[in-house]
Amino acid sequence: MIRLLIILIFMSNTACARVKKEPTMTNNLTGINQLWNFSNPEETRGKFEQLLVEQSETAPLDYILQIKTQIARTYSLTAKFEEAHSVLDEVEPQLSAETPVAKVRYLLERGRTFNSNNEKSKATELFVQAYNYGREVEAYIYSVDAAHMVGISSATLDDKLEWNQKGLEEAEKSNDQNVRRWIGVFYNNMGWDLFEAKHYTEALAKFELCRDFYQELEANDRLGIAKWSIAKTYRYLGRNSEALAIQMALLAEKDGTDESGYTYEELGELYLLKGETEKAKTYFSKAHEILSKDVWLEKNEPERLHRLLRLTAESSQ
Repeated sequence: MIRLLIILIFMSNTACARVKKEPTMTNNLTGINQLWNFSNPEETRGKFEQLLVEQSETAPLDYILQIKTQIARTYSLTAKFEEAHSVLDEVEPQLSAETPVAKVRYLLERGRTFNSNNEKSKATELFVQAYNYGREVEAYIYSVDAAHMVGISSATLDDKLEWNQKGLEEAEKSNDQNVRRWIGVFYNNMGWDLFEAKHYTEALAKFELCRDFYQELEANDRLGIAKWSIAKTYRYLGRNSEALAIQMALLAEKDGTDESGYTYEELGELYLLKGETEKAKTYFSKAHEILSKDVWLEKNEPERLHRLLRLTAESSQ
């Protein structure tokens, strides 16, 4: 879930991309990406639908089709996969050489819809197409997005790392700051891929690179997540005192309040290891109160929530 958080923060803060062949970036047309609020897809859909009404008679077809691909994305983000595919079915026959950016974004959103519905092989094929076509038409902001999505949908650790490395190298050589901002996402994703494979020392190295990147960029939200990731990895490496120092510092930076719940959870784990059960109970209780309201966690990690509740009770005994 932390992997998703850093990506969503990144997406929400990324300005509309400037792509050589993209007709959406003209002075009299609204930047599509700037309308996104990833924490509220339904609200965002309303903005896109209104924009579609306003621009349908005068805007270039590439621009209109891009809006529709993003409407489809609002559906896939809310698990309305049939609706998402239906919108993309309307877009597909209108794509041509005259709509290069819309085509890249169509491939991305069709792939994301399959990926979110756990149809990984279909998703991966489309993301690879988006990567190759995005590079062909020099829409690099979307080709690096596609590389990152292949990294997510791929089945093996080697494939995940390979595609993240491809995207990282493309982002590093770019002069476009919107493309270069993907560097931190690739370090973060490789870190979590390695962490989940229990390669904790290698994961730590990636998280440290992620931290350094966001520190230089002065992107405080993402920097905080990178530090949290380092601290969690320290815990798995047995470096508990260092982990505790980082988590307490992160809490202090937020005036003692953790709205995400994840710092509370880690503090509970660390105090449990120290044998300070009352402190552990306090933090587990706070973490469960917040994280139990997370629909994604409820669906994908119910045992994690059950464990938090159990530890809250056990710590009080």
